Amino acid sequence: MKSLAERRMLLSSAVVVIALLGVTACTSHPSKSASSSTGSAFDSQGMRTGGGSADSAVGMPAGPAAGPPSAKPSSPPLLGKDFVRTATLELQVADVDKAVDSISAQATKSAGQVETDHRTGTDAKRVANLVLRVPPQHLNGLIADAANLGKELNRSITGEDVSTAHADINARVLALQTSVTRLRDLLSHSGSISDLVALENQLSSRESELESTIAQRASLEGSIALSSLSIEFSQRPLVAARAKHGPFGFVSAIVAGWHATMLVLRWGAALIGYALPFLLIAAILALPAVALLRRRNANGEPPRPAEPAAEATP
Repeated sequence: MKSLAERRMLLSSAVVVIALLGVTACTSHPSKSASSSTGSAFDSQGMRTGGGSADSAVGMPAGPAAGPPSAKPSSPPLLGKDFVRTATLELQVADVDKAVDSISAQATKSAGQVETDHRTGTDAKRVANLVLRVPPQHLNGLIADAANLGKELNRSITGEDVSTAHADINARVLALQTSVTRLRDLLSHSGSISDLVALENQLSSRESELESTIAQRASLEGSIALSSLSIEFSQRPLVAARAKHGPFGFVSAIVAGWHATMLVLRWGAALIGYALPFLLIAAILALPAVALLRRRNANGEPPRPAEPAAEATP
């Protein structure tokens, strides 16, 4: 009987211990269950890093999900096509600095900005490289204004449809923001040191990825909002090449003849200038000879008078 009473006491103690363990499990299970369902919903959105979900990274059981699975983040609707437009222009102008200042002021008036202004060389070797950023609706007008500044040597205009890339990067940003929010929530409910360290590492990685993606989106949206125009300026030669054909018309012939006459006069004056030093030297050398001849003529016999003509006989 004593052994039977001891068995009953042990059985009663076991029942009490099991009941206490059940109550403890019921009070501590909801947070883990919520974390598990959160991790399951997070995995259903395709945001996995490494070998599993956020729950598997900290060792939490997946468990059955309570309620319907969460929907994937919807991409923002496309209101229109997104294009990145770029243009290049090569010009030959009479005054490089004046042309650069003029088109830069025009870009500023068109709600744009000067991104690069690089000028080198002097006089006939003056060149400049200019990069302007203007709204797409003002790009064609700015190209026309720049072409009017001088002689156009080259032109190139390209456009790239980035609507899909824009939508994809928006979706990535939204998904990463959701992931960071959930990881922060899990971090606030973590119980062990190992879970805390794993969640902090994963959260740091997701925040870094989110910042990088946001920067990429800002760069893409900047390229969409402002088109790029690159212009290369060079100095026009001061001496124009001569025309291979002759003059046309009466007036052109007169002008050509006048220029030819002036050219002959200039060459004649140049020849006189070249010969003048030699003429002076020759005159100096000839003076003694002339004086000697005059002296000889003065000391010589006077010239004979002319004989009278014979009278005619009757």
